[in-house]
Amino acid sequence: MSVLFETNPVLVSLNFSIVFIGAVIGSIVASIYCSWSRQLRWPLVISYTGFLIFYATMMSVGFGDGKNVWGFNIFLGLGFGGCLTCIVVAAQFSAPPELLSISSGALITARSAGASICFAICNAIFNSQMTKNLPNDIAKAVLPLGLPTQSLGPFIQALADHNDSAFATIEGVTPQIIQAGVHGLQQAYITSLRPLHGFGLALSAIAVIASFFIIDPKRDFNMNVDAPLDAPKEPLKKQINA
Repeated sequence: MSVLFETNPVLVSLNFSIVFIGAVIGSIVASIYCSWSRQLRWPLVISYTGFLIFYATMMSVGFGDGKNVWGFNIFLGLGFGGCLTCIVVAAQFSAPPELLSISSGALITARSAGASICFAICNAIFNSQMTKNLPNDIAKAVLPLGLPTQSLGPFIQALADHNDSAFATIEGVTPQIIQAGVHGLQQAYITSLRPLHGFGLALSAIAVIASFFIIDPKRDFNMNVDAPLDAPKEPLKKQINA
C-alpha cells in the first residue's frame, strides 16, 4: 500500500484497520446468525467466500486502483471475523465437555502455527518474484531514457532502499529517469504480489469446498452450558471415569 498508492502513514494504517473493523462486524453477524439458525455450514462457506473475493480482486489490482483497495479489505475483514467465530464453535462442539478449554486452546495454537508457516511460504514467494521482476521492470523503464548500463545496479539499489540522496551520486540520473524508475518499481511490486494473492486464492477455494462438508449440530445448538465453572466436582469426576 505505501509503495503503490499512499505514502501517508495515517492513511496506510487506516486502510489496514478496515480489515479489523470488518472482522468485528463479521463476528457479530456470524454469531447472531448461527444462534438464530443453529447452522455452521453456510456461515463458514460465506466467510471463506469473503477470502476468495478478496484474493481474486487483489490479483486484478493495477495502477490507479488505490481507492478500490479500501473496499477490497472489507471482504477480508468480514470473512476473517465470520470464519474465526464459526471455527471456534465447531471445535467446541466436537470436544467432550471436560475438554472444551483444551480444544479451544489447541485450535488457537494450530491457527497461530498455520499462520507462521503460511507467512514463511508467502515471504518466499514474494521475495523470489521480486528478485526476478525488480531488475527487469526497472531496466525496461529507465534504459530507453538514456541511463548508462553501469549505473543501472546502483540506481535499482537506491530505488529499492528508498534512498533519494543516492541518486545525486549516480551517473546519468535525471528527474525523468527517477520518475520512470519509480513506475518500474511499482510495476515490480504489482507483478510480484499477484502470485502471492494467487496462493491465498487457492487456499481459500479449498476452504470453501471443505466448508460444504461441515455437519450442522442443530440438536446440540442450545443455551445449555455443558461445562459450567461452578459445577460440582464429584459428578464431573464420575462422568470422566465413566
